[in-house]
Amino acid sequence: MSALPATLRLYLKLAIDRRQILARHLAMRVGLGVAAGIMLLVGLALLNVALFLSLRPLLGDVWSVLVISLLHLAIGGGLAVLALSQPHSAELTALAEAETSALGALDAEAHESLAALTAAEQRIGAGLTLTANALPSLIGLMRHPAKPAPEAPTKVPGDKA
Repeated sequence: MSALPATLRLYLKLAIDRRQILARHLAMRVGLGVAAGIMLLVGLALLNVALFLSLRPLLGDVWSVLVISLLHLAIGGGLAVLALSQPHSAELTALAEAETSALGALDAEAHESLAALTAAEQRIGAGLTLTANALPSLIGLMRHPAKPAPEAPTKVPGDKA
């Protein structure tokens, strides 16, 4: 029973460590993504204008816009793939395995504790059942007091029996 809190502390430490690392990766990716997004928008706006002005005499207005939009689609798709990729590291893999192992140990100890509590409950329940069965008899005895025992005949001195 005393090992349960230690196992729980181990599981929580591993889970928190793993999630802190994932949160750091996420914060870094979000920060870099925001900065990259701002820079890309400014650069893209200027590139769009330059590309449109250079393609306009060759392709015309509609085809110039189509070429630029296809270029944007290709770049946006590549960036989306990079942004949605998950970090892969040996540390995260080891922490995930340790977390799974600690959770399994915690689950096993919880089942052992539950089995001990169930056994204790059954022992208490058996005693309560016995008490519940005897209770009506006890109440009946309390309602009907015992009849006094008949008194033995008193001997008179001088009687011969």
